[in-house]
Amino acid sequence: MRLGQGAIEYLIILGVLSLIALIIVAAYSGFNLIGAMSTTEARLSEIQNLLSDVSLRYAINSNGGVQASVMSVKHSHVTNTKLKIISSSGEECNLSFGVVTGKQKVNNSDCSFLNGSVSDSYSFKCVLNYTEPTGISRGVVSVCKGIYEQ
Repeated sequence: MRLGQGAIEYLIILGVLSLIALIIVAAYSGFNLIGAMSTTEARLSEIQNLLSDVSLRYAINSNGGVQASVMSVKHSHVTNTKLKIISSSGEECNLSFGVVTGKQKVNNSDCSFLNGSVSDSYSFKCVLNYTEPTGISRGVVSVCKGIYEQ
């Protein structure tokens, strides 16, 4: 009986350590282990901290209307902030934000060539450019993915 009890305790300890290791790996790799996104979060696609300096949120409706907001995260402000969304045919939707501070700055644009059916998914090439207060220009190319809104 004592030998069996020791084996069970050993297995419990191994299970707890494995669970702790899984939680640590998930935290560092950004896995979403706690349920799916809410409907609101799914509608408003988000690239959080596209770069460590800037946060970008965007939504595209079925008519091609784009609403995007940018916020400076690392610095007090960034300047010359521009977002370019490029369709698969190469057409460009350009949104200019100018000076962006720690508060969200919203811009709307009508880019009808980005249209689609409500609830269908989209995937476009996105380019975000801005200048840090130090004068260094930054830019990142990414993919903007989401679901068309009504």
